[in-house]
Amino acid sequence: MPDEDAHSKFGSEVFILGAGFSKAVSAHMPTLRELQSTVLKSLNVPAGNLDPFNQDLEQWMSYLSIDQPWLSDQDNMRNRALFEDASLSVHASIDAAEKQVLENPYPIWLLRLVWFWCRTQAHVVTFNYDLLIERMLSQLSVAAWSDVYAIPLTERLPPSSHLMFGASTPDISLLRLYKLHGSINWYYAGDRAPVNERIVETRTGLRWWPDVMTRGDLGPRYTSLFSDLKPLVIPPTVTKSAFYSNLSLRAQWAQAATAMRSAERLTVMGYSFPPSDLGARHFVSNSIGKVPISVVDFSPEVRPRIEEFLGNGRRHDGMSGPSAIQDYVDRHCGDVIAWGSQTDTRSGVAQPYLTMNGRDVLPARGPGEVAQTVDGGDLGASEWLQNEVETRWPGLTEHPLPDIRPPSTEHHSSGHIAYLDRSANP
Repeated sequence: MPDEDAHSKFGSEVFILGAGFSKAVSAHMPTLRELQSTVLKSLNVPAGNLDPFNQDLEQWMSYLSIDQPWLSDQDNMRNRALFEDASLSVHASIDAAEKQVLENPYPIWLLRLVWFWCRTQAHVVTFNYDLLIERMLSQLSVAAWSDVYAIPLTERLPPSSHLMFGASTPDISLLRLYKLHGSINWYYAGDRAPVNERIVETRTGLRWWPDVMTRGDLGPRYTSLFSDLKPLVIPPTVTKSAFYSNLSLRAQWAQAATAMRSAERLTVMGYSFPPSDLGARHFVSNSIGKVPISVVDFSPEVRPRIEEFLGNGRRHDGMSGPSAIQDYVDRHCGDVIAWGSQTDTRSGVAQPYLTMNGRDVLPARGPGEVAQTVDGGDLGASEWLQNEVETRWPGLTEHPLPDIRPPSTEHHSSGHIAYLDRSANP
């Protein structure tokens, strides 16, 4: 049974995310249609092979995943092998797309939204496989990923390795993350493994820049650490029941349902509830109460579709358009204030910075023209900047977080970030 007391520690708003959310973060993240093209190309499968399935990846993979009574055992086995290859290709495609995303800075609205979720202890239910939300949590340095996952996971260490210290318990509020279709950093023994087989977390604590090390870089003992496992990425099939025998996955779904039942508001971001995904439709329609529903999506056609099957007297509102999610953040979330100095590694000269949501708000001049150029060792300049922040936003400097920026050979930064609630910045 799900732990009802555990849910009382979190907030009362539930967010549901789909591929459109990750697409809003970066154009590199694929939609299902784009994923279909990538998967077929990687498998050397002609697009015409999907004609009997209306060029629909979900229908095709559903067909491959189930033994068909009119086919021979050999043909069913070949279909099953092709299905396994297609599933691995889905995992590889998402992983490759995420690597492209990390070549660029994160959008500031994503940081604001994730921080807002933490402050409100929101329940975030996602059908996406990527690690974009987790990487933002690492940027904040507030928790281990296992602190937000709503699923029991385990870790693996090679022989002769010992984990001396575990991560400390976070002392701030956090979001709760439900990844109902799996994650590219979760591995397991497959859908035919015992139902109590534990899911292994293979990557954690990654930040928002390209990963510079692989397991092989850590030494031979790490190279084959997960070679007996496969990615836990539940593929896009019309029916997914065969993949939900694992008890840990079922526990996650049960906890998500408990969160939905206690929700006071539901916000759907970038997920259209396609008619083919009956599981997701039934899950939400049977779990959510008569609460207000907001639909935030690129397409204006999504809201009427959701109203059609989640109507029943619920109040609906929302936003649509290319910047719908960013518009939601601007309307509902607080601001991120960052301040500190960035030092040129060649000249040793430090430049101060003070930004709100990534926009420079530092005065053109300050005492001794400190806002123009600051000596890296000038404590007075640092104190001036601290006072500037405190004067504008009293109390903001009391519990800041480190402003972590990508490593660079040209400069290094030292600074802080803090979240400014909307009520504190009218």
